[in-house]
Amino acid sequence: GVVIFCPPRDRESVSVRTLALAGAHQFVFQDMLDASTAVARAVAAARRDCAAEVVVRQLAPLIPLEVHSVLHAVASHPESATTVSEVATLLGVNRKTLANRCSRCRCLQPTELINWCRVALVAQLLVTTGSTVEAIGIALGFPSHTSLRNLIRRYTGRRATDIRASGTGVVLAALEARLHA
Repeated sequence: GVVIFCPPRDRESVSVRTLALAGAHQFVFQDMLDASTAVARAVAAARRDCAAEVVVRQLAPLIPLEVHSVLHAVASHPESATTVSEVATLLGVNRKTLANRCSRCRCLQPTELINWCRVALVAQLLVTTGSTVEAIGIALGFPSHTSLRNLIRRYTGRRATDIRASGTGVVLAALEARLHA
């Protein structure tokens, strides 16, 4: 992820909008009181944003177009888009509407789709960041690292350490198998 450390504004500075359009994920402004904490948070958020972009690209070909909005909502708000109600609220629809969309396109039920998106994001973070399962669980709003480990095992049949060693393909293969079951 790209984190931009911005000096105080002057006439020669490039606009934040221009930098964002060029691909910057996070910004830290030099005059902040606690710049080191702000930089650490910005780097963590940029890592998560990059992982989310990869997950969307990986899952999009597997998931029906009619429910891509769920994929985008969960990937961009993993700490708060954890239930059908929360995702429906983010999308501005009723939870029943979300269930009907999934049903119409013969996709997974919304809860399962949300969980697969979250597992894919966890896998991407395991593979690319070196963060612990505990740290990833906290960052993504899981109630505990045990619940995260159980979800990974239930959905993929693998342990988190297996996914870290084997890569995200393990999760994608498990999802494909589930979609064709």
